[in-house]
Amino acid sequence: MTEPLHYQFLLLTHVICADGQIHSEEAKALHELGSQVQINEATQNEADKILSQESDCLSVREIAGKIPVNQQEETMRQVLAIAHVDGYYAPTEKQLVDTIRQVWNWPERRVNSILEPVMLSIWPANRATQEEESDLSLAARVLKSQQNSPLSKALIGFIKDLAPDTLGQTIKKLEREVLLSGPEYDAAIAQCAKIAQEDYAFTESALNQSREALSKLDQDLKAILANLQKTPKGKSESSSAQEVAQQLEQSRQALTDEIVQKLEDLNASLKAKQRALNHFSIAFMGRTKAGKSTLHAIVTGEGWEAIGVGKQRTTRLNRVYEWKNIRIIDTPGIGAPGGQTDEQIARSVIDESDVICYVVTNDSIQETEFRFVNLLKEKAKPLIVLLNVKYNLRDARRLEHFLKNQAKFIDNRRNGVLKGHLDRIADYAASQGVENYFSVIPAMLLAAQLSHEPEHTEAADKLYQLSQVQDFLDSIRESLIYYGPIRRSQTLLGSTVGSIEAPKVWINSQQQEYRQVILILEDKSSQFKVRISNAKEDGLRYFRTKVKKLFTDAKLRVSGFAEAHWQDKEDVLNRAWQTELNNIKLNASIQQEYEEVSRRFKKEIESIINEIGGEMNLIFILGGSSFKLNEQDSSTRWRNILRLASVGMMIASFTNPVFAVIGIGIGVIAQFFKSKDKKRREAVAKIKEALTSELEKYEQQVLGSFEKDFDKHCKAVEAEITQYFNILIENLKKIQSSLLSGEKSLNSLTIRLNKAYAKRVLDWCLDRYELLEDATVDREVISVKRDFGQQMTIHTRSEVSLQKSQVDIESVLQEKFTLEY
Repeated sequence: MTEPLHYQFLLLTHVICADGQIHSEEAKALHELGSQVQINEATQNEADKILSQESDCLSVREIAGKIPVNQQEETMRQVLAIAHVDGYYAPTEKQLVDTIRQVWNWPERRVNSILEPVMLSIWPANRATQEEESDLSLAARVLKSQQNSPLSKALIGFIKDLAPDTLGQTIKKLEREVLLSGPEYDAAIAQCAKIAQEDYAFTESALNQSREALSKLDQDLKAILANLQKTPKGKSESSSAQEVAQQLEQSRQALTDEIVQKLEDLNASLKAKQRALNHFSIAFMGRTKAGKSTLHAIVTGEGWEAIGVGKQRTTRLNRVYEWKNIRIIDTPGIGAPGGQTDEQIARSVIDESDVICYVVTNDSIQETEFRFVNLLKEKAKPLIVLLNVKYNLRDARRLEHFLKNQAKFIDNRRNGVLKGHLDRIADYAASQGVENYFSVIPAMLLAAQLSHEPEHTEAADKLYQLSQVQDFLDSIRESLIYYGPIRRSQTLLGSTVGSIEAPKVWINSQQQEYRQVILILEDKSSQFKVRISNAKEDGLRYFRTKVKKLFTDAKLRVSGFAEAHWQDKEDVLNRAWQTELNNIKLNASIQQEYEEVSRRFKKEIESIINEIGGEMNLIFILGGSSFKLNEQDSSTRWRNILRLASVGMMIASFTNPVFAVIGIGIGVIAQFFKSKDKKRREAVAKIKEALTSELEKYEQQVLGSFEKDFDKHCKAVEAEITQYFNILIENLKKIQSSLLSGEKSLNSLTIRLNKAYAKRVLDWCLDRYELLEDATVDREVISVKRDFGQQMTIHTRSEVSLQKSQVDIESVLQEKFTLEY
């Protein structure tokens, strides 16, 4: 029968992994916790799968779905307690809590109802309560009110052991303690600690102010749209403002989404600086199976039993080990299954590491590895490349041959078996632009491993010596003793500039994009006006031409009509002329031309909209702009304009000319004094003159009415478009101004941090120490020009005589260095 799983314990195991790092103390404490609550073997096996991030481990959703309703409240408290154990509620931890909440159909307010009373208890108003609970962390208080199960009771001690002020304080003995011992080491550690505390004060302040600047930018963007929607305006202007607000909402949301991401990045950076505060940190990186596990065992003296016997960890999380103020961060292999995730996790430790050790093997050196190394150079992180020379020393004959012919395996780097590998590394480094960035230390990690195995005790010293691992260990010692203080400043000050520079560069790019968008829109608005004016003139010309032809054709019919009706009486004549006009469909034709002009004008406006809109979209797409208009709302806006372009362009009918007076005159003349032929000619002439005159008057009436009506509606369309563009441009300028303000705020912070970092660089170059304060910084450093990861120029108030060479300075800083007075 299958043993039942302890799902609450498994859920807590997922929480431990949520922030992407598993501290060695966390893993041990979790194991002890499992022993206290007596989890069964099946639960332990499943927990190991979760810790190793194996693909077939139970997911958070699967586990949460197994928690009975009557245990959910207590389980959520356990989860929240672990999530807050390090004093930082990471976004990934909150995401895990949200997943559990969704599985349980909990509203978010229910989770907040657990946290809020606990958070309030830490404020000064509740200081008495706080003093009573001084032995409990914030996380433990989450559980204090509800300890129904043995797991909750056991968690109190577990959380206390893992609180930030105790985490990692247990000191481990290093197997080769000579590596990290002696007065030089102790002095370096003390100096690193002092500098780290001072530097962190600057770092924390800068990162917090950066977050405030980004949060203010987000609030400013929301306020711009809110004010746009609520500002009292006329009916038409209000409608345009509402539409612009709707259209800019998508653009604002795109900016907000990016701001949220930048805030999370800054939170992660601050958390990294907090983790890096008390220890000199070394990160092990490299492709999977490159030998990092063996190297870790060599340095820490732990984990030998898992090396070479198929027990290498498969976790995709960073593992952390601490001793003697050294912190080793063991990352998952670059290029392991799910490689992108692995690489992202490995990237996460760069900001908190003082030195990166990148492990490569002689049988699998790949150019892709040096693309990743390029990222380290961009971060100005010091790098040591350990070339793990693989040779099957497990074969007894090869081992014997190795011990007898060690000279063959200790290459002098100018010729021999390693030269080709070293050259290949140099070529790959050059192809990625990272040549001369790092030193390469060859070593045989398997030989060092064999030196720790009982069956090789007699040859242990020789194996260890031949492994050349000591060269690597010496480089770590050198990094700490000789460069420890400046490495600490690089991590806490120098690289933090990069964390703030990233959102600053992004804001600058957005500000430039919006500036470009504004210029484009202003140009397009002007184009609209010109094109509408041209469309109006085209419409007028077209209508005049058509109307002139219609009336010319009507006038040609006047002679025949006059000859046929010269003897008609007035009423008969008028009825006949009306019939004639109906036959030639003069009014219907005029109406048809009105409709045609309306159609052509509307089509031209639509063409202008499509053409200019298409140009704008193309410009934004090609430029990679994040500026967006809500397409649905935008199309609604243009449909409204097109509708306006066709409104009022039709005429129902025109009044026909009246010929009553003409008819009476002709009748009187026809009755007296004249011969019949003469009477006919004169009557015909007068009818022609009268009808022609009336047609001309009618033509002018039609043209005048049309021009007045057409002009009115062209101006209405132009006004509508102009108003829309004006409101859009005005609010885009406000957004640009907010972006510029945010950029200036972040720039002032990078200036301050760069100056503080420059002061540390100068102190290191002068072999001195001074308290890091704004006053001491400003007393010596005027300004700093820094292209992060590339070049640094320090302008000082007086001449400085450096105690370090240019080569040494640039090698340590990983940036070109210039000093100006």
